[in-house]
Parts: sequence; C-alpha cells; structure tokens
Amino acid sequence: MEELYNTDVLNVYRGEKKVLGWQENYERRYKKDWEKRPMPRVTAVSLDVDLRPETQQYTVRGKYQLQNKTKKPIPAIVVMTDPDLKTELTFSVPATLDIFYQEMGFRTYNFKTPLQPGETINLSFVLIYENRGFLNDDINTDMVANGTFLTMPGPRIGYISEAEISSENERRDRGLPPRGVMAPVTDTFALQNVYIGNDADWIRFEAIVRTAPDQIAVAPGYLKREWQEKGRRCFAYKMDKPIRNFYSILSARYAVAKDKWIAPDGRSVALEIYYHPPHTFNIERMMEGMKASLSYCSENLSPYQFRQLRIVEFPIYQEFAQSFPNTIPYSEGLGFIARINDDEWDIDYPLYITAHETAHQWWAHQVLGANVEGATLLSESLAEYCALKTIEEQYGYFYVRRFLDYNLNAYLEGRSSEQIEEHPLVRVANQPYIHYNKGALAFYALASRIGEKKLNRALARFVRENAFQDPPYPTAPQLLRILREVVSQEDQEFLTDWFEKITLYDLEVTQAEAKPRSKGNWRIRATIYAKKYHADGSGKEKAVPLNDTFDIVVYPPAPQGREAERRPPLFVKQVRLTKDSTELTFDVSEEPAAIEIDPYRKVIERFTKDNTFNFDLSDSDFPSESP
Repeated sequence: MEELYNTDVLNVYRGEKKVLGWQENYERRYKKDWEKRPMPRVTAVSLDVDLRPETQQYTVRGKYQLQNKTKKPIPAIVVMTDPDLKTELTFSVPATLDIFYQEMGFRTYNFKTPLQPGETINLSFVLIYENRGFLNDDINTDMVANGTFLTMPGPRIGYISEAEISSENERRDRGLPPRGVMAPVTDTFALQNVYIGNDADWIRFEAIVRTAPDQIAVAPGYLKREWQEKGRRCFAYKMDKPIRNFYSILSARYAVAKDKWIAPDGRSVALEIYYHPPHTFNIERMMEGMKASLSYCSENLSPYQFRQLRIVEFPIYQEFAQSFPNTIPYSEGLGFIARINDDEWDIDYPLYITAHETAHQWWAHQVLGANVEGATLLSESLAEYCALKTIEEQYGYFYVRRFLDYNLNAYLEGRSSEQIEEHPLVRVANQPYIHYNKGALAFYALASRIGEKKLNRALARFVRENAFQDPPYPTAPQLLRILREVVSQEDQEFLTDWFEKITLYDLEVTQAEAKPRSKGNWRIRATIYAKKYHADGSGKEKAVPLNDTFDIVVYPPAPQGREAERRPPLFVKQVRLTKDSTELTFDVSEEPAAIEIDPYRKVIERFTKDNTFNFDLSDSDFPSESP
C-alpha cells in the first residue's frame, strides 16, 4: 500500500504506454496547426532559482522578454512546461488561456490585442518541483543532494517537436511518419531557427541561484556577487553580451581548481574546474585540454568571445559532457574518474573530450546551423575535427590514428543499424554516427589532402561570415561552397565523395615482397587491390570507376607492443589507382618490415586489417638484383 500511495497518490503514475499515448495525441492534435505558426521570440531571460538539495526540490521564478520579430501581428502564443512542475504564468498584456493539454504541459494563449511587429512584452513564471515520496521508475536525477544539474529550467515558446515519440519503430506501429527526417536547406521557415531551439535568436541572460550553505552554484555568465540570505548561499551571474538561449544551473559541494590562459591578443582568460574533492585524477589533463583547444581555435578560427571558461562536474547518473556559453557541465563518469596510464600509452579521452567541448564555444556558440539537414555538421563534425587537431599537437599523428580507427569502426557500425536512411554528410539529419564519426574522418582527411592551413583558412572565413548571425542561419552547403573554392580541380571529386555521396572502398595489399640490394637498399614489389562503390540511403551499393590517389607507406622494424604504433615510416608515396589490381615497385634505403595502403584513413574502408602486409624477409621469390 505504501508503494501505491507514493506512485499513484503523491505522484502521477506515468506508465510507458500512457506516455506514448499522450505523445501521439500531442502530435496528432497540435502539430499541423501550431508547429510552424509564428511566435514571439525570447530576447532576454532573468531567473531566480531556489535550489533545495537537502529535500531535492526547487523553485524557478523568472521573466522572459518576448518580441514579435515577424512582419505580421501575432494573435496567440504556445507555452510549454514540464507537466511535473507546478506552474504559474503571467503575461504583461491581457491574454486568455485557450488550449491546455496538461499531460504534455502544452498551453495556448490568445492575446486580447494581437502582438504587433516589433512589439515587446514580458512573460513572468513560477515553476515548482516538489519531491513527493518516491516515484515508480522515472527518478529525477537532475535535482539531487550533491550534484544538481538543471538544463533550461524555464518555459519553452512554441510547439516542441522533441516532445514527440522518438522511436521510429513505435512511430511506424502507430502510423506516424518518420521523425528522423529534417527539413531540406530550401525550407525558408526552418532557416529562421537554429537546430537547438526555435524560440530565440540571441538573448541577454542573468540568473540568481540560491543553494545549500555548503554548496557552490554555477550558471553561465560572470559571477557578479555572492552573499548569504535566510540560510542560503546565493550567487548572481550575468552575461556581458548576448548568448544563445541555452543555459544550465549546477550546484554541489565543489572544490575549485583555477588557472589562466593567455589569448593570442594578450587577454587573460580565467580557467576553472569545479569538481568533487576526491576526483583530482584528471584535473591537470582537463586544464591542459582547455588551454590547448582555446589556443588551436583562437589561432586558426577567430578570437575566443568570453573572459572565462569553466568545467563543472556532475554525477554519474548520466555520462556526457555539454558545452554551454563559457560553461561545460561534465559527467564524473566520462573523465573525472578515468584511469589514464601514460606509460601504457592509454587514450587520453579526458583531454580529448575537453578539447571537443571547448571547440563548441566556436562551433555552436559563435556559428550555429539552421534547423535543416546538415546542421550538426557545422557543430559536431567541426568540433570533432578541432579536437583531433588539438590531440595531434599534444601527442602526434601516431596517437591520433587510434582515434581515426575508432571513428571508422563506429561509423561502419552505426550505418549497419540505421533505421530510416543514411544521409550524405552534407545532409546529415542529426545522425550521430555520421556527424561525429564520419564527420571527424572527413575533415581530418581533407586537412591531410589539401593541407591543414588551407582548410583552416576556409573555416576561419566561414566563421567571419556567419559568427553571431541572425536569421537566416548558415547551412552545410554554404560551407561546402567555400571549401570548393579553395581545393584544386583534382580534389573536387574528393569533396563530392566525402560530403555529397556515400562512398566506400575495398583496399588490400594482396602480395608484397622485399629484396635486399647493394649499399643497403631494398626493392619492394607489391600488388594492390582496390574497388570503389557508391551506396544509396538504404545501403545498396554500386561499383563506380576508380581514379583515386592513395597513400602507400613502408614501415621499418619496430619494438614489440605499443611502440610498434609509433614507428615513423621509411617511405610515403601517393599513387593513383585506376583498376582493380595494380603492381607497384619502388626502393627504400633501409630494411622494411611492412607496407600499408591508406594508413591515414582518407577513405571509408570496411576491412582495414588487410591494408597492411608484413614482409617475410627470410624467404623471397625473386632473385637478387644489382643496382
């Protein structure tokens, strides 16, 4: 009886079937009429957040400034809130509640007088989360005793497509259209919104956060004041320039590590890491990751826009890191408690993840793509590229190769389980295996192909032309056009294969021999097999003519174990292959141990183990030769 009282009386029991039914009704009833209806935009956010970690409750009091940025009057507005929160909403102008779908927190209000173009009003709100007994299974891990992490704790304006059923199988069973399809780049409505939200462009932001007396509360912005009030520890944060409508509130019993980074223009940027006191293992790696990524992006793209950067730890209930303006919430399970052994040459993923999230201060918080196909290429793919280059500067190419192999395998695994349709990279529809894994490979391969400096100059131009832009927002094809301007005619097909098509290769060193010659030289003969395919979105492949260049590398003998991966090559040569089987002959000046095709993963190759051939120097089929 106690369980029933807690789950069904103190709380609303939300079984999976119930929730799916509510989501289906929400979409069927309101999507058509409200998804693309013009809404006023949020232009300023002011919050007063009262956290009660001791009882796992909170209250958010706040105010939005809303503006009609369209050219026509707006007669009605959609406001959505978490249905588990007690909610009070008040407009600064007369407005009447019309539709209220409580299970999804969906409300529409009619303005007594339509909101005129350019007109500004306020929406005041109070949102209260009460921890009543215990829930059945939907445990709230955002608000906890030590490690609160709230994301966007305020109302949303407009119809939210993310509230729809996300499972494609469930959608098919219920007769709903696929949700994984994003708008094409020709959709003029979608071009007016960024892909992380449709209710704002750039906003002014400030927040007061009240928490337990032994905790530190953190929000984006700069700490303007700290004080004690009614037994609470209070912090006031304010941004000095507009940011995206994307923010978080964190609170815990933190220790704080501090350092600074000097920007290329001489500015001093404060660096801070807020961490659980026992978790000191990787603080130095994360600090170095921030510095290295800030340096790489500032030197190659544009100046860093803030005066500080902070990493803030949150509990292992969730394992991800996420970049907000000058603030990076970071799960303890993703790096704070990682064991990295440099002697064993372990993957330094705390530094890598830090570099990736820091790069988002450019690729998301300076340039953010429109809510159309390809949007995540402009954020995730480019953040991955910058992280790879940051790691390369820290550890060298032979270390990065392990990241490339990981991304190649993850991409191949991801496409094998695609439920709808694989898109080319320039049209990626929020598909992680494409925008993370294939995107990282594509940009790294392009840098290797045309030169890192040339690629970075093109990216810096794209930042200059699109940073802090108002609608319409930039798209991946716009970046591709800039890339086409800087690559040679010979490399145009390389861009097409990586970005506009789904291109796959089969490569193999089928046979190879090495024979000593006089004066320490060795002659190598090798047979290379190569096939090229284009695939459609369903995975169906078609062989296409081959006329591509590939890297051929010869390695010297090396110690066993990890050191074998670090050996520099004896010989690197680019060869053009135009047929299935090609015989190559060349000389090297030292004893060779192995030959490999495409070691730098410049193409998508399904089975890479046969790309390498280890020489058996004890037995050779061809006779000794004189010079």
